[in-house]
Amino acid sequence: MIRFFALFVVILFCTTVSHANDLPVQRLGALPVQHDGRIKTLERFAHTSFQKIHGKDSSIALAWLVESLFRPEQGLHNPVVLVKNKNIRRQLGLKKQEQPYYTVKEVMHGISTQQTLITALNEKQPKELTPEQNELYILYQNSTEYLDLLNSFSMLLPLTPNEPSNYLDRFSDRLNFAQRTKAIAKEKGIDLQKYTEDELDIVNAQMQIERLEKLAQTTQLFKIIAPTSVTDRVWLTPWQSLLENRTSSLWFDVARAYRTNDLKQWNKSVQDLVQTTESLDHPSYQRQLLKIEYYYTSLKPFVYAEYFYMISFLLFCLALIKKKSVLMIHSGQLTLIIALLLHTTGLVTRSIILQRPPVGTLYESILFVSLIIGMGLLWIGYRKKEVLYQCGSSASSLALLFLAPIVNQQGDSLEVLVAVLNTNFWLATHVIIITMAYGICLLSSFLANIQLYRFPKNQDNAGRLLRRTNLFALLLTCVGTILGGIWADQSWGRFWGWDPKENGALLLVLWLIWLIHGRLSGDLKELAYTACSAALSIIVGLSWFGVNLLSVGLHSYGFIAGLSFGLFGFCAIQLAWIFFCISMHKKR
Repeated sequence: MIRFFALFVVILFCTTVSHANDLPVQRLGALPVQHDGRIKTLERFAHTSFQKIHGKDSSIALAWLVESLFRPEQGLHNPVVLVKNKNIRRQLGLKKQEQPYYTVKEVMHGISTQQTLITALNEKQPKELTPEQNELYILYQNSTEYLDLLNSFSMLLPLTPNEPSNYLDRFSDRLNFAQRTKAIAKEKGIDLQKYTEDELDIVNAQMQIERLEKLAQTTQLFKIIAPTSVTDRVWLTPWQSLLENRTSSLWFDVARAYRTNDLKQWNKSVQDLVQTTESLDHPSYQRQLLKIEYYYTSLKPFVYAEYFYMISFLLFCLALIKKKSVLMIHSGQLTLIIALLLHTTGLVTRSIILQRPPVGTLYESILFVSLIIGMGLLWIGYRKKEVLYQCGSSASSLALLFLAPIVNQQGDSLEVLVAVLNTNFWLATHVIIITMAYGICLLSSFLANIQLYRFPKNQDNAGRLLRRTNLFALLLTCVGTILGGIWADQSWGRFWGWDPKENGALLLVLWLIWLIHGRLSGDLKELAYTACSAALSIIVGLSWFGVNLLSVGLHSYGFIAGLSFGLFGFCAIQLAWIFFCISMHKKR
């Protein structure tokens, strides 16, 4: 395959490992690149690429990317590829070691021994693969993407061990160089023993030039604006911009300065590249949005929100232990408000960057729901002077923020939506309303769980609050489901098709209707009503996540491999808690 040929080229001609650089790379982070259907910052691209191959994000992502681009021979030997499955490590012949991180050279060598299997996996649908096969195939895809990245500036690599010049140096006279090679071959024939050492270097260099030109056709991942091709309105890989004569030497100057570790030249080259890029009037290059995205990626508002949620949770726990200490309560409220402000800032910033409401993906819906629950429980706790509710606000929001990165398997959470979802009107109406409904339902379930444990203490006030919350949740679910049907009618030509996602929404509506009517008719007594309200979180889980596990229907765009264990575990814990509380009350 072409990508294995690319690996062969890199390994064969890049046998030395270069020393690390200490050059400042931060200014490159705000430069624009095209990736996954949208324009993003180099900083964002770095974090996305590093997380996909390493399994988790890191502050060194930009430095890693710059080294991978400009010193691919170093990147080839860096142990950054995560292979956590022991069976896959054994299958690929990887050595056992403490940390499950390997070089891309080691991984691709192991994959090359499984080429028949990889080809077979490529012909199957994702849902036909076992979890282990799916993990192996994802490892193959991520590793080949990394090779693509390493080849972006391979025109700067030495042509041969004895030839210090590179393809870029030979670019202007490559035709004459090819003619010299043909003349030597015509004169000396195919017997290499007749060649002088200089002639062998020339022939080997020409062979490497031809390999690199073939390799250039497969390099597609890293695309930049070509500074001299504003009117072309295209984004090109460095190889494309070089071969089509569409670019100035600015990116190559930066790469050369990095390879020589020349600080003075590096600062000058980076300055020239940044200034030239910022002066472009490219139709798809919106500088202000990219600056916002750069700061969003660098500052990480949701990470800091997690820290403040954790601190507020601990303060509220101390307040409960110390019998509602006023200092602890006020400190917890302050840190919780800061966390909610950071959380809100993150969501608003995402909306500005993506130019749409922040509820288009499963990841975004979790962020939105966690904010709804946090604000709702904080307000209720403040009004009722209940520290436990405010503690629950911190805990619930924190738990959902921890869950969000787990369901984001695409690497970049700022992703372009599929065509059927890419409509701001329905995202701002149906999706926001139904997502708010999930949040209110989970909030109602939390209130019911607390009341179920306390039952029958303070039953009048708590029961009234629970009934009102359930009514509000029913209103949102009904309106959201109807709006979803109208959207389906416009997009797919039918209002309702008994799709699993539609059935999940209907199940939520029917459960709330049954609860409310059962309470009004007297068929559900207070304890049963509270217990069934607590189980509302299970219905939300099945509607929100469970239907995606089926991977069927027109709404199957949210499938997450490996989610079933966590979902069923949550449902089991919730049911066990309900039965424990009921049995405890019966014993009383």
